[in-house]
Amino acid sequence: MTDRGTALVTGGTGWLGTRLVRRLLERGTQVRVLARSAEGAARLRRDPAGAVRTNVLGSLFVFEAARAAGARRVVAASTDKACEPVGTLGVTKLLMERVLCEDGGSASGIAVRLGGIIESADSVLERWQAAARRSGTIEVTDPEMTRFLMSADEAVAALLDAAARDDENAIVAPSLPAYRLGDLADAFASAHEARVVTVGPRPGERTHESLVSAEEARFARREADGFVITPGRPQAGVEPYRSCDAPRLGAAELARYVLADARA
Repeated sequence: MTDRGTALVTGGTGWLGTRLVRRLLERGTQVRVLARSAEGAARLRRDPAGAVRTNVLGSLFVFEAARAAGARRVVAASTDKACEPVGTLGVTKLLMERVLCEDGGSASGIAVRLGGIIESADSVLERWQAAARRSGTIEVTDPEMTRFLMSADEAVAALLDAAARDDENAIVAPSLPAYRLGDLADAFASAHEARVVTVGPRPGERTHESLVSAEEARFARREADGFVITPGRPQAGVEPYRSCDAPRLGAAELARYVLADARA
């Protein structure tokens, strides 16, 4: 993709898609958008078969169509939940990554593992805001859980950087900072005068997330701002990258996110 090229953005009317489309237009890229309804997306989140059709089969069809059309690059927004997946979303995103990492054809594929985008629709802050307005309390499953965090601008930049790469089919994982869930809850509660209630982990929830697993480590190499993983093709190797070991966001940094979200 070049600044004067053409890009197809699937899901281009979604929360992240609209921001990506806007940035592409600012760069002079011609953009085509393919999207589904919000109601359909809501059904997808409740339906494992829908996740398979979209993330696995849909990705396969898009990749095959891109190759047939002579596209240079296919970039997919993946998630840290694809690393050592325990739930349906993570499993289907992992399969999507593997589809994109297959060699062959004119189009190469890059999957970008994004962390939790704290400003996004249906984020933890959005759910807490609704709960605080309704009852004055917010729920935390386990204060010791850690999660990766990135901003919307960082997510869009990671996807655009991946589109500009000239190397092999791969999974790209930015080396993101992390936060402790209890610290984020305390920052939110202080800003919104809410009470924190601990309810215990839900089925399928992990205490910590990973961007590079122990099994993937020998198929990865370090770059200045992250990792490049080539499944099945050994590289120099790295240490696993987990949210419990990543640089930790402090109370002041989390408070800025909470206050910015409250003003949005």
